[in-house]
Amino acid sequence: MNLIARCRLLVGHLKLRRAHKLVVAVVGGSVILVGIAMLVLPGPAILVIPLGLAILATEFLWAKRWLKSAWALLPNGNKQSARFSCPPAMLIPHRYYLLILAALFGIWWIALAIHPWHRNPWLLENALALAAVALLAVFHRRLLFSRVSYTLIFVFMCLHQVGAHYTYSEVPYDVWFQHLTGRTFNSLVGWERNNFDRVVHFSYGLLLAYPVREIFLRVVNVRGFWGYFLPLDLTMSTSMLFELLEWATSVTFGGELGQAYLGTQGDEWDAHKDMALASLGALISMSITAAINWRFQRDYAGEWVESLRVKHKAPLSEDEMARMVRKQKSP
Repeated sequence: MNLIARCRLLVGHLKLRRAHKLVVAVVGGSVILVGIAMLVLPGPAILVIPLGLAILATEFLWAKRWLKSAWALLPNGNKQSARFSCPPAMLIPHRYYLLILAALFGIWWIALAIHPWHRNPWLLENALALAAVALLAVFHRRLLFSRVSYTLIFVFMCLHQVGAHYTYSEVPYDVWFQHLTGRTFNSLVGWERNNFDRVVHFSYGLLLAYPVREIFLRVVNVRGFWGYFLPLDLTMSTSMLFELLEWATSVTFGGELGQAYLGTQGDEWDAHKDMALASLGALISMSITAAINWRFQRDYAGEWVESLRVKHKAPLSEDEMARMVRKQKSP
């Protein structure tokens, strides 16, 4: 290899390292910002902030030092950090981790179930949430998710319970922020409506696209391009179905209950914006996942090429039907 080729290889390696550090900084920083926001807004900040630091610690020494300092404050923290090199959450078996999150969510749900602002909308908002919890409980032995997926689901469910307690259009985050800073959050960022519902719709795509990807990879066994496109597609589709369900529920119940559940706040494009934000969140989630896999997965490009290769050359539909009929008639 001549000098020019070596220089090109070095430049390419430096660009790759910078791109990876940028992705880690954006993802970890975003998670930490969400955790900091949860110090003001209701949410599991004690779990989210360390998660953001753990992501940053994969590339930044200062974040690793902060994590070690925090771990040393725990009982026997120094001994444990010397024995284990993996994050603390990795030391917890998957089922125990799920049990811990389930217990925390149960406490959170009970706390927000006490005196919600509007009981009937709270019941409607919790119908799908309890159905999701039931599905996770029934299938957890057959399909045990990763800790990351369970954490993402947990964070989203906690955010949803906040919206259910106050109703999405009346979550008083502006009041909380004003108590702390002296001014409203809406005036700070230029919002003219209560956008908590928009934040949760965005979080739906951002937080749940990855668990959906895990289902596609482990159950359907998709790979390459389809392992990123199908979770995005299903997230967009279910977001659309939820908007149709909201519309049907609003028409069925009507009156104040229907309007409270719909929560458009006078915006005729509310459903379209909600779907767009959920799609954007899922796109960001899959882009981050793809970037991480591109960095660490050796056969990343080959897997994409193989996933787009035509597996069955013969046409289907009427041709396949004719083949099945001939096969059935043959002795």
